[in-house]
Amino acid sequence: MANKIGYTNDVTENEQIVKGSDGRLNVSSRSDGRRYYNARDESEAYSLVFDDANASAGDYVVYIKNAKTDGKHLVVSGVGMNCEAASASFKLSMVTGTPVGGTTATPVNLNQAGVARSVTVDAQTITDSSVTPFTGLTEDKVVDHVATAGAYGHAEFRLQDTLRIGQDQAIAVELEYSAAADVRCFGVIFFYFE
Repeated sequence: MANKIGYTNDVTENEQIVKGSDGRLNVSSRSDGRRYYNARDESEAYSLVFDDANASAGDYVVYIKNAKTDGKHLVVSGVGMNCEAASASFKLSMVTGTPVGGTTATPVNLNQAGVARSVTVDAQTITDSSVTPFTGLTEDKVVDHVATAGAYGHAEFRLQDTLRIGQDQAIAVELEYSAAADVRCFGVIFFYFE
C-alpha cells in the first residue's frame, strides 16, 4: 500500500498529494548549480564577453553594474581571464563612480530556448584599440586576484555564486600587471539574478 503525503506547492500555493513507497517519498533533488535553475526556470542567467585589444597595466577591461530596481541581486558565478602577454595579473574589485570611455555591452541570455528576457545591467567593455581606457572609477574593495602564465594564458576568478551585487553596486576587472604593454585581454563574466 502506497503512502500519501500532502504539501503546499511553493510556486502555485496549491495543495499537492504525492505517493511514496516503503515509508519513503520518491523525490528528485536539485543537484545542479543555482545558475542552471535560474537559466532554466527564470531565464535570468547571462554571460558578458569582453575583448580589449590593447590593454596596459592599470587599465580596466570590463565593468558591470546591477541596474535592477526589483531588489534582485546580481550573482557572479565566475570570471574567466585570458591575456596574450607572457605573464599578467588581474584584480577584481567593487567600484564606485561612472565609467567614462569604453563601449556599452549587452550580455547574452544563456537560456536561448526559453523566454527572451532583457538584462538590467550597465556594462562597459573596451572593444578595440580606438577606444580609450576607462576613467571615472574608484576602487572600493578588492574581491580577488588571479594571474596568467604563458602567452594566451588562462585564469579564473572562481567565485562559485558567492559574489552578490546589490542594486546600484558594480564590479570591474583591472589588468593589474602585464609583462608587456598594449596586450590583448579577453574573457567572460558568468552571472545570474535572484
